[in-house]
Amino acid sequence: MWCFTDACSVPVSEIIAVEETDVHGKHHSSGKWQKMEKPYAFTVHCVKRARRHRWKWAQVTFWCPEEQLCHLWLQTLREMLEKLTSRPKHLLVFINPFGGKGQGKRIYERKVAPLFTLASITTDIIVTEHANQAKETLYEINIDKYDGIVSVGGDGMFSEVLHGLIGRTQRSAGVDQNHPRAVLVPSSLRIGIIPAGSTDCVCYSTVGTSDAETSALHIVVGKPLLCTCARWQPGLLCPRPVPVARSSRCRPVLERGSCCVPPCSARCPVIPLSTQL
Repeated sequence: MWCFTDACSVPVSEIIAVEETDVHGKHHSSGKWQKMEKPYAFTVHCVKRARRHRWKWAQVTFWCPEEQLCHLWLQTLREMLEKLTSRPKHLLVFINPFGGKGQGKRIYERKVAPLFTLASITTDIIVTEHANQAKETLYEINIDKYDGIVSVGGDGMFSEVLHGLIGRTQRSAGVDQNHPRAVLVPSSLRIGIIPAGSTDCVCYSTVGTSDAETSALHIVVGKPLLCTCARWQPGLLCPRPVPVARSSRCRPVLERGSCCVPPCSARCPVIPLSTQL
């Protein structure tokens, strides 16, 4: 087998999709083997690690001298991808069209949606029209059919989604989340963050960059990151999410005293949640 590029080693965990390729570079994602002129080829869509914690969408084309061998590689790789159970299949996406410079919808359509389509991830998209719409929606709809929730916006949008998910989880478990001694129940549903705000502190703190493509690829490959959330006074949930790492970009959030890492005292119970899919 020959590789079309210099980078021939691709971890299966960082493969997005595998497609049949003809000698003219056309891709067939139908999953059906089609007759091609020799040589035979397939393209692996994968993650490429770039500088400053950025991930990029890359493509590596492999060429085979025999049709049967190429077909076998395609089948084997697809079966291996199917076994990666941590990857999302169906997502609920909230887009804040007003946050930051008002580019949330455009960022999602141009940088995120194509990657979700490539990875065969289906989505239900809600473009919010007013504050707290995402939180209210999470209290009302059936969320059991989703593998995760994606927040497209800034820190405020993520906070709204997070609080909606926490509140919905406590209500379903019969827990009064505003009781000062309540033991809050963690949610099994993960949250993905696509940065489209003014500062994007939470996203920067979890993946190391506020790049939308990087965050989308983290979601696609199902890489989990742990976020520690705390209540900062008895009976009330912290009004903003807690970054998992201190950085210069998160300093304004920490200095305002709205959250603490680690929790400041015994009155700050910890709620473990995976904030990145």
